Amino acid sequence: MQTRKTVTLWAVTIIAVVCGGVFLANYQSDLPLVDLKRKYANAESEYVYVLGMPVHYRDEGSGHVLLLLHGTGASLHTWDGWIEPLQRD
Repeated sequence: MQTRKTVTLWAVTIIAVVCGGVFLANYQSDLPLVDLKRKYANAESEYVYVLGMPVHYRDEGSGHVLLLLHGTGASLHTWDGWIEPLQRD
């Protein structure tokens, strides 16, 4: 019985060490805001601060307002393929 617990403990320890190593090997710190703006902003980019955090949005086209919201894990670039067709109308 003790041997089975020891093997399980070693297996969990090895998995934790491997997962931690993979995380550390792939970790990247957040990019500074100036670099993000340089990479993702364009002429239509605007920023509003919500709870002290800059939120990037774009005001494009004319006519009736259509607000496009992306989901978690996405960005405003989710809608890039829609901008031109929507601007026509």
